[in-house]
Amino acid sequence: MLLLDVMMYHLGPLYSWPTYVLQHLFIYHPSPVRSSKLKKVMAFFRKRCSPRTGLQVLQACNGAASRFVVEQTSEWYCEWQGFQYKRHLAEYFNMFFKKFI
Repeated sequence: MLLLDVMMYHLGPLYSWPTYVLQHLFIYHPSPVRSSKLKKVMAFFRKRCSPRTGLQVLQACNGAASRFVVEQTSEWYCEWQGFQYKRHLAEYFNMFFKKFI
């Protein structure tokens, strides 16, 4: 199964994803300056699929194989893993309620 198919299985069709996620996947290139946007995208993926799959999709869609992205994403996921039984502090777009939570 293709990587994008896996993501659409977990998240629904691409047209239902938030615009900021699609922009970050296909237009913007992650950088330390825009890390807050990258954090929102990775939080969106974390709530719906495995962390590794979210990172693979980001890398496949916009070639974001930079060391910064891998290290920063790993750091956030380790931080969020500490909140296993609580809501993690990252804001993400909830697909069911169609709003940020």
